[in-house]
Amino acid sequence: MKKHKKKYEIKKSIIGNGIDYYTYEMKAIDCVIGYTAGFFLSFIAVQIFFERTVFSLICGLGIGFAAIKLYKKYLIISRRKKLLLQFKDFLESLSASYSAGKNTQNAFKDAYKDMKELHTDKSYISKELEIIELGMENGFNIEELLNNFAYRSAVDDIKSFADIFESGNRIGANMKTIICQTKDIINDKIDIEMEINSSVAEKKAEFYIMLAMPFIIILALNTLGDSTFSAVVPVNTIIRIFVLIVISIAFLIGKRITDISV
Repeated sequence: MKKHKKKYEIKKSIIGNGIDYYTYEMKAIDCVIGYTAGFFLSFIAVQIFFERTVFSLICGLGIGFAAIKLYKKYLIISRRKKLLLQFKDFLESLSASYSAGKNTQNAFKDAYKDMKELHTDKSYISKELEIIELGMENGFNIEELLNNFAYRSAVDDIKSFADIFESGNRIGANMKTIICQTKDIINDKIDIEMEINSSVAEKKAEFYIMLAMPFIIILALNTLGDSTFSAVVPVNTIIRIFVLIVISIAFLIGKRITDISV
């Protein structure tokens, strides 16, 4: 029997309009950007290899739709990275409030004010802290609110913090010490991840340059005007198709290798 793919259920916040960071609702402008980028890149690539404008247009029109999904994935990952960096600043502020002798509720309120000043009230972390503050005002448990945020965040560091916070708060542990130690551990992990990403970024740049080289070589051969290298020749067309397949496979393998998560 054919298995039906289970429909994804949006993760909702306990109170307010919390974001589900596992997914992304594409706006019209996002679809246009994704499609346009996919269309032009594929059109140029196919045109360089095969020098057939109509064929290149057809490929560009088709690949443009696939590019929308890739752009959506990029936006999801980009949003999580922004949230994580903002969360790092939140931990610094929360730790400072606990060190100043504030209780949990006031510490979160102070952190919310700091995040609005540092990242504006439209930032992801400010909106999440606004939900937490609203929840506390309406009698919701702080652990429950924080766990819901972690559940929707799709970020392991936030989930780890929520678990540690819940355990420490319930047993009446010294929250100042727990928050400070947790902040240091998570911040070190984030810093290491950022250093790795910086190192990998250089290799990614080299990788993309290597991928672009065959297109530059083919373009140079096309400008010679020699029929020996022309895409019109059947043998050359077959060779170029093979090269394009190899480049596509190399791109997929290289992308998987360079996509490192800590």
